[in-house]
Amino acid sequence: MPPLICTTPTILDQSFPRNDEELYRVAESLGVIEEILKADKAHLILTNLLREIVEPFEWQNHHPILGDIRRLLCQWFLQPHERLVEINLDDIEDHNPHPLPFSCNSQGLFDFWSDEMGKMLVKHASCCSGDEFFIGIACELALCGEGLGEYDNPNNEKTFPLVGREELEQLSDAYLWEDLPPNIYNTNVSFSNACRNCYVIGATRVDPPSGGSHYKVHFEGSRSWSLDKNIDPVSEDHLQELVGITGYPVTVIKTALIYGSLPQKNILRFEADL
Repeated sequence: MPPLICTTPTILDQSFPRNDEELYRVAESLGVIEEILKADKAHLILTNLLREIVEPFEWQNHHPILGDIRRLLCQWFLQPHERLVEINLDDIEDHNPHPLPFSCNSQGLFDFWSDEMGKMLVKHASCCSGDEFFIGIACELALCGEGLGEYDNPNNEKTFPLVGREELEQLSDAYLWEDLPPNIYNTNVSFSNACRNCYVIGATRVDPPSGGSHYKVHFEGSRSWSLDKNIDPVSEDHLQELVGITGYPVTVIKTALIYGSLPQKNILRFEADL
């Protein structure tokens, strides 16, 4: 399952006239976010205050792409869909404003974004410790191929990581799987089950060996994975390679390979009884 993302105020806040360079960057970023969401590589965060940031819109610029920007903002942030996660932060009181990216314009509603992300950071810390993050801030600079931005953060306060396409892979899963079979972590996966059920975790085809004992398992958009019929059950180290290929935790991979289906029940970390 994917991580969660919010975006910088540059993308969310169109309550004042932006210059052409900013508008083109916002439009391109929203297009990339559209690709990410459709590929289910991340889900979007929405709170009541973030909705209030998205809703105001300034049309004085009369730029031809403003209509496209508005359409995409409404499509991804203001209309319910399966990749939009609404989070209530009303119970968070003790928090500090989140640092702003250097790329943010000093106009608009940036201070509301900063306050809301400060609350989000407190909520995130309640179910995720240390340097692990399952929430990232989608950076318009990185999404447009201009390199990852930075925060204006002279006091080195804790922040959500800024992310582009590549950095998304460094975020943790925002969901927990709760219907895994008992003791699945210590259960072996046979060669025959792995070969038969690998399609459940995204394999597109399995090539039998032309000589020797290695089968090649192919995955769309990722490297292949080999299966050795002489190593039965499949080694734990070898199964661990599938985590990077599929994005699933090893317990989910084992469940799918043994039982022939992915676990269906999952829960957002914020909603889990930790």
